[in-house]
Amino acid sequence: MDTAHTKRDSLQPSALDPETSPPLSVGGASPKFIVPGLRSPSLFLPIPNTDPLTTLLTKHVPAEYRPPRDVTGVWNREETPQLIASNSWRAVARMAQDRILHTLKDHEINTILSLWYLRLSSLARMRLNNQAATECGNLWSILNAVEPVSSQEYFSEHIIPFELFVFRARTKYWASDFYGYLDDLAAIIRGCKRKARRKYSTEGAVWKDRASRVGLMMASQLLELQDYRGAEKILNGLANQSQPSASLLSALGCTRLEAGDMSSAERYFRRAETLLDSDDTSRDVNAALLASAQGDWVTVVTTLEKVHERRPEDLIILNNLAVALLNVGRLQEGIDKLELVLSSSPSTFVIVEPIVFNLATLYELHSATAPQKKRDLLIETAKWSGDGVRTTCLKLPTL
Repeated sequence: MDTAHTKRDSLQPSALDPETSPPLSVGGASPKFIVPGLRSPSLFLPIPNTDPLTTLLTKHVPAEYRPPRDVTGVWNREETPQLIASNSWRAVARMAQDRILHTLKDHEINTILSLWYLRLSSLARMRLNNQAATECGNLWSILNAVEPVSSQEYFSEHIIPFELFVFRARTKYWASDFYGYLDDLAAIIRGCKRKARRKYSTEGAVWKDRASRVGLMMASQLLELQDYRGAEKILNGLANQSQPSASLLSALGCTRLEAGDMSSAERYFRRAETLLDSDDTSRDVNAALLASAQGDWVTVVTTLEKVHERRPEDLIILNNLAVALLNVGRLQEGIDKLELVLSSSPSTFVIVEPIVFNLATLYELHSATAPQKKRDLLIETAKWSGDGVRTTCLKLPTL
């Protein structure tokens, strides 16, 4: 009910799965790595100096009404948290590249790899998936050729950030190799579990948490492929590892709802309730989800209105409430609620793509003024969104 629309390069076992001996180098000393290739300019591709949002502005908004947008990527020495908070992903990507190439030394390997991950993540945030995949491949061609060969296991175990393994798997998804993506995620989970079990490991809880997070990624992909049984199997496995959390049981309930099994969904939601505080809004959200699956939209509206009163800042609740209002014929009220938040907190509103999509949809259903309303929404999005918004959520033609 989230929106009005419903929507090998294999990991080597030695890189993630060592379990026979402690990861020590000869003599017990940690080896020092210098990998000059990680700072080669040839690994990077130029970032485009335009984006789909600029294209939409050019097509739909007269020049005198277009808000200024900076697509140069110049970062002017701002701190990274400030750039991230403003969704200035182009500047973050440029900053990471500049620091890798010009301000670090070859021996600062941990910082270099952290900045590489920041660079790749920023490209992905800008929807430059092909570029991110290419640069990720360039990076791994260097990481897989570390010398001496005898140190490669240690390098993979202790130097390469865990997130880079996950990011490399993600490139399979962008290439539409969905089952290859699932295979790589499964390999990562196996490695995490082995690391968590090792008798000399002092970070067992960390690796268990990582395995759980990657498991949720697998479940999400299986849901996208409509493999509800597979997704439920993974979620059940996570739930059976220890005392299941209310959020995990709720996720299982949502999975069964998507599969059309309302009785099982209700059982999971009831189990989740026993772990929730009496004032926890998750209880009401689950009830609203169940009611929506049963077509009882009056109950959905009543329930979500109560939740919205308690948590007016929660845009997902507001989004679902607007969808529920549409389904009971209170279209204008749904528009008013969304527009109120757009005017009071535009920088928060416009980066939540489902809610932007739903407002554009409500405009289309409401009146013949929808084109102008959607152009106004485009202007607000361009003012406040920063980089990387999926422009299809504005429902404006690009040609």
